Amino acid sequence: MSRARHRLVATGWTLALLLAHLVPVTDGDSSIMWGFMPVELAYRLAWMGCAMALILYITVFVWPDEPADIPAAGGEG
Repeated sequence: MSRARHRLVATGWTLALLLAHLVPVTDGDSSIMWGFMPVELAYRLAWMGCAMALILYITVFVWPDEPADIPAAGGEG
């Protein structure tokens, strides 16, 4: 996959995480998952796992390999 495609995937993933962060999980419901964990906590833990996976994805696939791959600010290299 090309670097531009990886950037597109990372951008979409970031926007999905942003939306998931802003959406309320429960309406005051105190449901329990697996007999011990509140749904709100499970949702936030899953969100943090997805955010960690995004950081790993960005550093492995999207981040330039060498500083020379980054264009100069003035357009001159």
